Amino acid sequence: MQIEYFARAVHGGHRVRKLDSGIFEVDWPTGSIQYPSVRKTLTAITSRNPQPGPSVPDPKIGFARYFKIGRTSVPSMDTLVLFKSPSRSSTRGIDLVRRGHEVAKLFYAGFARSCVNYGYDPEDVLQEVYKGILIRNKGTCPFDASKSTFGHYVHLIIKCVLANYHRKWDRVTQSERLGIHDADGDLVDVAASAVCPHESTEKAETSLLLDRMISYAVRNTQHKQTPEALTREIAEKMAMGYRKSDIEAFYRGTYRPFMVEQAISAVKDAAQHFRGQLTHSY
Repeated sequence: MQIEYFARAVHGGHRVRKLDSGIFEVDWPTGSIQYPSVRKTLTAITSRNPQPGPSVPDPKIGFARYFKIGRTSVPSMDTLVLFKSPSRSSTRGIDLVRRGHEVAKLFYAGFARSCVNYGYDPEDVLQEVYKGILIRNKGTCPFDASKSTFGHYVHLIIKCVLANYHRKWDRVTQSERLGIHDADGDLVDVAASAVCPHESTEKAETSLLLDRMISYAVRNTQHKQTPEALTREIAEKMAMGYRKSDIEAFYRGTYRPFMVEQAISAVKDAAQHFRGQLTHSY
């Protein structure tokens, strides 16, 4: 009984027949050629040469494996299956019950020291990381092993959570006021000071000029892709004495580098514009 096969598309997709005599016949564009053995048949097919010479290497692959016969055969499918969208893996997301200890290990290995340097409790930040993972498990970007490795995904989550944690405590620090300045300019407890807690005219003027400078910087970036909130935050940080490298490190992973660079440049231009008016500000 004659059996027909087809070579792989990369090798031309030629029709191959196994004759009753055990000889293999391949239909080449120039005509059919018979080969006495599997090795010579596959050597001709894989080299795409109807008459391969002795220098052509043996592909060293079995007939069943090449044509995917038996256990290696391709399951039958119809045309609709070819256009069906691939089903999503059921293992998307991170099961913290099983892999929470791995998340903690990555966090302590790469970020715990930074948390301590900033004065944060690493355990508090780790809980925020767990919270961020749980939120993303139910959102639009859960962990998908087909798109990234576990370690890379967890590192991105930690960086994002840590950046948000920075901003949260920066707002708290800027809003809190521990005491007031006495007549000598020293910071003392309100109860121990006889100085009126209202800001002096000089400080009020300085605050007004600083607000004008920030507004000027925001206007310089309003026709660009830099968010207004980012420009305001960077202006406040630069007024507090933050260096450019500190600001770039702080927003790394949260905003694109060119946005941070545009905001810093706008603040510098604003400071140059108001130079001489803020000489007594700090």
